[in-house]
Amino acid sequence: SQTRIQIAGAALSAIAAKILATSLGPAGFSQWQTLLQVRNLALGAATMNGQAAIIQGASEPDQHLRAELCGSAALVIAFATLTVMAIGTAAHINAAPLTSAALLSGFTFGSSILTARQERRHLGVALLAGPVALALLAWPLRNSLGLLLIATAAIAATASYSQVRMRVSPRGLRRFATGATALTVASVIGAWTL
Repeated sequence: SQTRIQIAGAALSAIAAKILATSLGPAGFSQWQTLLQVRNLALGAATMNGQAAIIQGASEPDQHLRAELCGSAALVIAFATLTVMAIGTAAHINAAPLTSAALLSGFTFGSSILTARQERRHLGVALLAGPVALALLAWPLRNSLGLLLIATAAIAATASYSQVRMRVSPRGLRRFATGATALTVASVIGAWTL
């Protein structure tokens, strides 16, 4: 069930945090926490809290409207992600949290599609991939925190993409919005952003 997956993910994340805290000491673990905070801030801006728009779009019964809503949400998230990356790079922010946020915006899109389609088993695989990778890589990559952040995000994004590819026709996500659906996506994202 979804609750068990969340508990397992939290337990794996806690194990990884304990490994990092023990091996890095207070100063190193503080650096890890700072990287996570920057990544989470960048991820929020990159996805523009667009999960609601994706879920609403993927839940739409009409196939063409569903494709337009999901395609439009994907474009908005892609544009926002590129904007965050450009601003972060111009501001000389560490590349690891920015790269991780960009990868996780793809994960967010995929997991939102799976959530809307109620693909629980596939969603479970996608949701556990990141915590499993973090728990397995925490010790070997403890001296390269940026690489650890990027590697776990890449694994999570890849798992999400592969699970969506198994369950959703790629043609179903390639249509983009007409004026009306673009306004719907913008209003849903705007409502959640405020």
